[in-house]
Amino acid sequence: MSQPTIPAQIRGGVSNLFGNAGFVTTEGTGNIPLALRIGVLVNTALMLTGMVFLLLTVYSGIQWMMAGGNEETVKKARTRIVRATIGLIIVVGSWIITRLILNAVFGPVRQPGAIRFN
Repeated sequence: MSQPTIPAQIRGGVSNLFGNAGFVTTEGTGNIPLALRIGVLVNTALMLTGMVFLLLTVYSGIQWMMAGGNEETVKKARTRIVRATIGLIIVVGSWIITRLILNAVFGPVRQPGAIRFN
């Protein structure tokens, strides 16, 4: 019996390693509700925004620590941290509003195969 090739083993192992990891797959998306698709887009945008916030905060913190007593640099770093925090609050607030609107229009939508906690 012949062994599968190494690339085939890697492809099979990686695709089966995490399953679909809770994400909506692109195969057979015809029966996925519109609200779920919108929810995936909104959650992806929220995740990217969180990463940008983290990067801005870390960069500004490093800039603040390396300022060496330069008040101008400290002021810029502090302003960037405050603005990033305000932006994150606005994004989280808009996510809450979007979530409420989607639940009001479409009702609670669950991803197929998702775990339900009662």
